[in-house]
Amino acid sequence: MQKRCRLILVGILLASGLVNLQSAQAQVVNFASLGDVNQRGSLQLTLDSSGNIYVTNFVGGSVSKINSSGVVIWTKVIAGRPRAIITDELGNIFVTLWDEGKIAKISPDGNTVDSNFATTGGPSNAIVRDSSRNFYTANQTLNTVTKFASTGGASIGSYSTGANSSPRSLTIDSAGNIYTANYISNTVSKITSAGSITENYGATGLNPEGITVDSSGNVYTTNRGSSNVTKIFPDRTAITPFATTPSGPIAIDLDPEGNLYTANTIAGNISKIVQSNLSAVSGTSITMGNISNGINGMAIDSTGNLYISNYQTSNQNSIYKIINTSSSAFSLSSSSESVTLGSAIAGYNVNTSALAISSFSISPAVDNGLSFSASTGRITGTPLATATAVTYTITGNSRSVWVSQTFTLTVTAALAAPAFTLSTSTESRTVNTAATGFTANSTGGAIASFAISATPPGMSFNTTTGALTGTPNTVAAATTYTITATNASGNVTQTFTLTVTAALVTADNSVAQAAAQAEAARKAREQQELIDILALIPKIGELTLSLGETTKSLYSTKCVKGKSTKYVKNGAKCPKGFVRKK
Repeated sequence: MQKRCRLILVGILLASGLVNLQSAQAQVVNFASLGDVNQRGSLQLTLDSSGNIYVTNFVGGSVSKINSSGVVIWTKVIAGRPRAIITDELGNIFVTLWDEGKIAKISPDGNTVDSNFATTGGPSNAIVRDSSRNFYTANQTLNTVTKFASTGGASIGSYSTGANSSPRSLTIDSAGNIYTANYISNTVSKITSAGSITENYGATGLNPEGITVDSSGNVYTTNRGSSNVTKIFPDRTAITPFATTPSGPIAIDLDPEGNLYTANTIAGNISKIVQSNLSAVSGTSITMGNISNGINGMAIDSTGNLYISNYQTSNQNSIYKIINTSSSAFSLSSSSESVTLGSAIAGYNVNTSALAISSFSISPAVDNGLSFSASTGRITGTPLATATAVTYTITGNSRSVWVSQTFTLTVTAALAAPAFTLSTSTESRTVNTAATGFTANSTGGAIASFAISATPPGMSFNTTTGALTGTPNTVAAATTYTITATNASGNVTQTFTLTVTAALVTADNSVAQAAAQAEAARKAREQQELIDILALIPKIGELTLSLGETTKSLYSTKCVKGKSTKYVKNGAKCPKGFVRKK
């Protein structure tokens, strides 16, 4: 879902207070005023990495520096009429001089001006720099793009954009390819980083004047004559209109979220064009607010703040600012790293937004075996010496919008190889008797872990401390175990031999065992005798029954006395007092 921009429009009018210019969408106010005669005719503007604004005053023949609070710091009059402007990572300012066909260089403090830094040969309407710090200018009357080294001087390359093409603006993508908006031929030309040129890279609407490119390589132009925007995809498919605008769109730029903004010089307002993603085939145009006719230059900083110049030849010029809360132009996947000496750094990845970053710079300069890529913004390499935490500032340039991120690198001493000793290297222990085992004592680099070739049955091995403890429970002949200590610098081994013997049998033990065996035999005999006796019980019962029957047959004469009864042998007399009972 497209993140909705919340716009807060604020400004400071230094000379005469606030100017409210109402629209349905926004209130626009002045950010800074340029009222001096030398400050008239403000055309193009750019920003440095600190948020300072620089504007070319075409009629007044000067360049002004305005800080991030809207205060004019200085205005430097130069010999010529300045038009296009750009800054470098050191804060130097470079402007094209329209009538003179030159590039002037101004020091960051404005005190030094070199009006002959480079010669373009004709009126130049635009200027950009690549990751190698080479300059390119669009020369609209010569129908060419000229290339200069970072040191200026004579050109080191010239590229034709086609007869009667009239290149009015330039942009550069993250791969270093240059694109021009050709006002008369209604085309875009492309110059690759290798120096080959395609004069008609894509067709546009009528009179393209502004141009920009996103991080996916899509090119956009504002078509001043047809009041619309063209989008050209990397496969050179062109869509016109990608979006329509109010009258006279003269400049175009992208915010970090992929929204486009056009400065409409005839209508005197700003349009915001929202696209669902960078692959979209159409955008929705919203008029943000009326300023006045004469809008000429526009720049967007790394967080989406808009700055607009207003070209006036006799009246007070104003710089307008529209503050936007959007994301940064790029971020780093990591902000810090600690690496061991001798190991390659992992570094970080650079994550870009919709803005195309054309070049990166770093401060302080990298050394100590490291290198920095101005095209990718990455630090790579293997440090050669230890270093305390060093914080690098990585600055990305997106069409002269400078934004910075930081990365802190610490290089520690290389880890010494592991070394250790064992408290003992051999032990003999009776089975089921606690062993002494051993402890490991580090004598080298910090040990990350220990390992043992096998753990004796019944014992335990600690992989953190390297100690062997426990009670061996299996008889074993002398067995040698290998203990390995490891860290990032390697590994080293020691050995330990363990013998586990059976319990010893002594003379005292023999007598005790014999006595125990005799006692056991006696108990076994007694138990067997008891079993035999119990087996005879049924036979004794049978004998008793037989005797009882025999007795009964011999004593069958019954004698009675009251309730008493006695038996006597057959034929015998009853006892005294007893009477025979038949």
